[in-house]
Amino acid sequence: MIHKVKFVAERQGKILVVRYGGEDCYSLPGGQVRRKEPTEDALVRNVKTDVVSGIVGVRYETQLIYTNSHGRRVFVDLYCGQFESEPRAGKFVKEVKWFDRSDIRRHGKSPSLTRIYPLMERMRLT
Repeated sequence: MIHKVKFVAERQGKILVVRYGGEDCYSLPGGQVRRKEPTEDALVRNVKTDVVSGIVGVRYETQLIYTNSHGRRVFVDLYCGQFESEPRAGKFVKEVKWFDRSDIRRHGKSPSLTRIYPLMERMRLT
C-alpha cells in the first residue's frame, strides 16, 4: 500500500500545480506519507518541500483509492487550503504554475491529477 497526500490551492480561479524534475507532466503538490507519520504532518512537510511555503486554512476533502500501474493500492488524502507566501519551486520541483481548470484537463497528464480532477470539479475551494 502507498499512502500519499495532495494539496489543492485555488487563487483567482486557478489551481497551483507542480512539475517535478525528470517528469513531463504536472501534478498537485504533495507526496508520500512516512510510516507512522500523521497525515497532516506529511502534508505540511511535502508541500513545504515542493513549493517552499507553509499552508493555512487547511481542510480535509476526501480520499481517493486506486491501483497504480505496478498493481499497488494507492491511497491519496486530498486537502484544500491556501499558501502563507508566494509558492516557488522547491528542492525536487522543476516548475510551479497556476492552471485554470481547462489547463488541467489539457496538461494534467499525471495519473494522480487525472484521477483527482473529477473530485476537484465538485469541491468548494474558496
